[in-house]
Amino acid sequence: MAHRRSSASLRFLQLALGLVLLARSAPAVRRQVRQLRDPAARANAASTAEEQDVAPLGGVVRRVFVDAQVVQWDYFPGGFDFVSGVPGENSSHARQLTEFDPPRRMGSRFLKLRFVRFRDAEFRERWPDEPALGLLGFLFHAEVGDRVLFTLRNSAPVAVSAHPHGLKYTKGNEGLPAPGQGPGETADDSIAPGQTFTYTWDAAERSGPTAVDGVSSLGWLIHSHVDEPGDVSAGLVGFVAVTKRGWARPDGSPADVDREFALLWLINDEVKSSVKRQSMAWALSGRGPSAASNVSADEVAAALASASGTMLHAVNGRLFGTLGGIEMVEGERVRWYSAALGDDRDLHTPHWHGGTVLERGARVDTVTLLPATHSTVDMRPDAVGTFLLHCHVDHHMMMGMVANWTVHGCGAEPCAPSEGQLAFERLAATGPAVALPDQSGVAWRELGIGAGAALVVAAAGVLVAARCSERADPLRRRRGCCVTGYAALSQSTAAAEAEEVAEGKAQAGLGGAEVDEDEEDGIHIVLTDEGAAGAAALELGGDEEVPRLLHQLPTP
Repeated sequence: MAHRRSSASLRFLQLALGLVLLARSAPAVRRQVRQLRDPAARANAASTAEEQDVAPLGGVVRRVFVDAQVVQWDYFPGGFDFVSGVPGENSSHARQLTEFDPPRRMGSRFLKLRFVRFRDAEFRERWPDEPALGLLGFLFHAEVGDRVLFTLRNSAPVAVSAHPHGLKYTKGNEGLPAPGQGPGETADDSIAPGQTFTYTWDAAERSGPTAVDGVSSLGWLIHSHVDEPGDVSAGLVGFVAVTKRGWARPDGSPADVDREFALLWLINDEVKSSVKRQSMAWALSGRGPSAASNVSADEVAAALASASGTMLHAVNGRLFGTLGGIEMVEGERVRWYSAALGDDRDLHTPHWHGGTVLERGARVDTVTLLPATHSTVDMRPDAVGTFLLHCHVDHHMMMGMVANWTVHGCGAEPCAPSEGQLAFERLAATGPAVALPDQSGVAWRELGIGAGAALVVAAAGVLVAARCSERADPLRRRRGCCVTGYAALSQSTAAAEAEEVAEGKAQAGLGGAEVDEDEEDGIHIVLTDEGAAGAAALELGGDEEVPRLLHQLPTP
């Protein structure tokens, strides 16, 4: 018996060490495992997997394709004031947006510039528009350690660029002319119409959140900087969110968050816009398919000098509650990325009705923004309904800097814990992921095995626990399982602990464990947890690239 146990221990040690060599390719392994967490992330990861290489800082290379385009934009679509609950023509403050008599009354429609995101380098497949982004061009993600290759094509009639906040870049990738540039470091400054340029940016450690931030990701602005006031007023703005290393899904988004919203609070000055002349010519020509060529430059200049109604107090380019898509489910973990740009008038105080947020550990319902400042806060909504989200500067609010946000309930039954909440609770209990001694980037996480645990899978030395919910999500229209955590074996820890695992004494937060060796089926480990309603069996072994479910457990 002793000989058999020793032999089993040796074989398990050999197997564990072999598996760990796979785990040393941590980014690929983590991406594969985290695909279980979210169908959208899984689809996105599949579409970009072939293009993700290892970055110099240890992460992956993320390729983003954006085209600067002219768009016809309506700040007040539908013409209904959702704040006052009346049609725009009956609203004392929104009425001017329904009147069009240029240049005295410009209405709510202007020619704008917008960053339009694509999925491919040929700019053939457009990224789906998200209503909550409004005029914002994008919200993409990177994990600390990742490199971003940002390809910008300019289909606009003026020169544009892309300047990131928060990310690490060289002088040749800053996106604006600035002191200190050397030879060959100016091509990024200004991308002429019809030209394309690829910026190289890194999500360094200083790009991600610290313990003081109290969140697992930070939102940063990206905007054109050729004529910065004009480019921003024209609409060339987007967001990147940088997630703490080890806390990201395959697409780079934070695993402990269910929904994210990016908001730009800005008084859009259409007389400053980089395409103000084109926009005014379009207005003077009656807003035809394109700006009329028979409108002279002198007419445009005179109209711009006397124009009124060109200061639009907007949230993501929308006024009076017309920004759609800000929806969530009761109990979810929701992250809000807010920022402001502009001039000395752009002091904004976003305020949530119906809920509070956590800002660096403090409970608040209002945050403060100045131009080029950022705020990342978390919310767990507990009140069902539609509520206001507005700037609490009185004049800004009266001029339409207001959005609505909606919380859906789960019906008669209480909402089951969301994916983000389960992940957050597990991470909060165990603390941040701790790098192992080999510094491979692989980290231990306590597995989510407890009451309600439903399944465990294994792949390439990575263990994953999940909890299933039978409730239907009112927004996602689906039922499914939520991954609560994962643990990865590293070479250093596997060698030290394989013997103990084989003896049924698993360590590192895995709870109790028993080894069942079968000559035909290989080695199985049954993981248990005190107070758990059940246990799950998983296989440590094989060359499968896709996690394989071995046993489905009943949910109490």
